[in-house]
Amino acid sequence: GETGTTRCRGRFEVFEPMERLLLVQVIDFLPGVAPYDSRIEVDLRPEGAGRVRMVVTLNPMHDAATSRMQAQGFESQLTKLDERLAP
Repeated sequence: GETGTTRCRGRFEVFEPMERLLLVQVIDFLPGVAPYDSRIEVDLRPEGAGRVRMVVTLNPMHDAATSRMQAQGFESQLTKLDERLAP
C-alpha cells in the first residue's frame, strides 16, 4: 500500500505567466473536518540581473497546527527547489 500519500484536487484560479498563480486546493480528505478550499498564492517578482524572487503566500487552514504543517511542507519543498536550481 501507499504510505503518506493523499490525493488532492485543485484548480488554478489565476494564471499569469511569469507573474502570478493562484491555486485553490480542495481540502476534503481530513476526517472530522468539513471540506473547504485552501488558497495558495505565488507571485514572481523580477529583481534584476536575471533574478526572480518567488513569494508563496499560504492562507490559514482550519486550525493552527495544520497551517504549521502546511508551511513546513512548503518550506521543505522550496528548499529542494533551491538545491535543484543552484548553479
